[in-house]
Parts: sequence; C-alpha cells; structure tokens
Amino acid sequence: MNFNFGEGENYTPLLAAGLCFVAYLPLLFVLKSILTAYIGSVWTLTYMRLTKPTESSSIPIQGNA
Repeated sequence: MNFNFGEGENYTPLLAAGLCFVAYLPLLFVLKSILTAYIGSVWTLTYMRLTKPTESSSIPIQGNA
C-alpha cells in the first residue's frame, strides 16, 4: 500500500518485501523437508501396524514327514 500511496516513486517497500521473501525461502524449504519426512514415516509406520499379522491368525506350518 505504501507503494501505491507514494505513486510508485519509492521502491523501498518492494525491496524490503523481496529481501524478506528471499531470507524466508531457505527456512521454508527446511521446514517443508522435515514435515515431508515426518508424514512419510507416519504413513509407513501406520501401514506396518495395520498389515502386521497377529499371532492368533497365523496357521502353523506342518512338515512332510
């Protein structure tokens, strides 16, 4: 809004916003990577827990003796 009120003569607000965005970008990438790894591991552990055979449902294997 400052850019509009100054009739486009002062680029300082746009420069400040651009610098803040550039400074925030690496932090955003790191946080997104951590969140993606966490969600992937949660899905993997949930799948392993849901597909784990229980001891009562296992059928004993008999040999050919």
